[in-house]
Amino acid sequence: MRGSRVVVFDQTFDDAVERYGGYERLDIVLAPIVDGLYANPYGYPLVQDDWYALCRYARTKAFEGIPEFIVSFTIEDNGEVVIRDIEEAY
Repeated sequence: MRGSRVVVFDQTFDDAVERYGGYERLDIVLAPIVDGLYANPYGYPLVQDDWYALCRYARTKAFEGIPEFIVSFTIEDNGEVVIRDIEEAY
């Protein structure tokens, strides 16, 4: 059960996902991350970021030709989780 936490996708994330083949292709690796953000977004590492204060990140696992990705997100003052960006992990 996802509870009352709100998780939203920023337009920058949507745009980046499209560059990597779209949600249909990446859903298999993104679903566990999104579920984790509903459960406990504070459990992910905090990183210094020039664009967003108190940015956190999650790492997907490679799966059937889909590479690993880094998904960055913020937790707003109201508790809302905003998934901001995705980039291929190197």
